[in-house]
Amino acid sequence: MALKLMLVETDEGLFRAIKEWVQALSVEVLALTETHEAIKRIQKERFDGFLVEGRLPPPDCFDLARAVRTGTSSRSAPIALLTEPEDLDTMRRAFAQGISVFLFKPVTQERLTALIRVMRGPMLAEKRRRARLPVRVPVACIQGGNRFNGTSVNLGEGGMLLDLPRKAELGGPIEMEFQVPGSENAVQARGRVIRNEPPSRSAIAFDNVPAEGIEAIRQFIRGTVKE
Repeated sequence: MALKLMLVETDEGLFRAIKEWVQALSVEVLALTETHEAIKRIQKERFDGFLVEGRLPPPDCFDLARAVRTGTSSRSAPIALLTEPEDLDTMRRAFAQGISVFLFKPVTQERLTALIRVMRGPMLAEKRRRARLPVRVPVACIQGGNRFNGTSVNLGEGGMLLDLPRKAELGGPIEMEFQVPGSENAVQARGRVIRNEPPSRSAIAFDNVPAEGIEAIRQFIRGTVKE
């Protein structure tokens, strides 16, 4: 399961070195020197993590962090800040913006490799949680007292996309019962409709799935997706 990082760094030498070191770890990296472009890209693409210079010109690293944390598909991705070890003010401001990982300068390949190894576990767990694999299984639904049947288009730990006889109520709670391929028991889940797609598809985010249901989905994902 390949990881994808964004690097935002203005120092040309460090920019080239970090990009090369990250790629050597079999991690895809989008390397940028300009924050405006970085903010545009995070609105369109999902990233599993961020390496960000702590002394960027405006819009600065804190503006970038706010953009990541505000309604993007990367909002839960870890952000690592490249900073000086004595720059306590920057670190305090970073904590307030949801940045809790720091790579102190001078940056070396050994330090960067250790950081990526620390970040890899949480990034892979989040990537797996967000993974959606194509699968067609019957899904019995209840919403607003109405019962109807649909068919899954894809499934992951965090939700599913459904083909329905009609669009579900956007934002409304929904109850579902379905069977994960390879599992003997039906999963009873509660969620909410977060998006409707033409002609009659609804994206569901799970709010409550029993532990055994999550494990069945997890086993399905692990059996199909290679790390």
